Amino acid sequence: MQVTHSRELVFAAVLRRLVQTLTKRGIRAEFVKECLSFTGEDSPVANLLLSVMGAFAEIEQALIREGQREGVALAKQRGAYRGRKKALVDSIVATSRVSLSLMRKL
Repeated sequence: MQVTHSRELVFAAVLRRLVQTLTKRGIRAEFVKECLSFTGEDSPVANLLLSVMGAFAEIEQALIREGQREGVALAKQRGAYRGRKKALVDSIVATSRVSLSLMRKL
């Protein structure tokens, strides 16, 4: 059995295909929050609900990304957003490039 806590955790574009693939293999797909389960012997209404769930999840994710972009833009205007800290220090990157170029010469 494949249990998914919430529909938001599964991308809408692959939701229906994933459920169909699982049910063809005899795996029951269950959505806990929505109290829905799909076994492969589902009615047209169950398939409609699956499509609607996917559409709502897609819209929800788009709204979250839009809000995040707006928040980052406002923070940049205030000077409060500088982006992510560098994972590597410039000196390490320079040393790695030199080492790599020396290795290529060998």
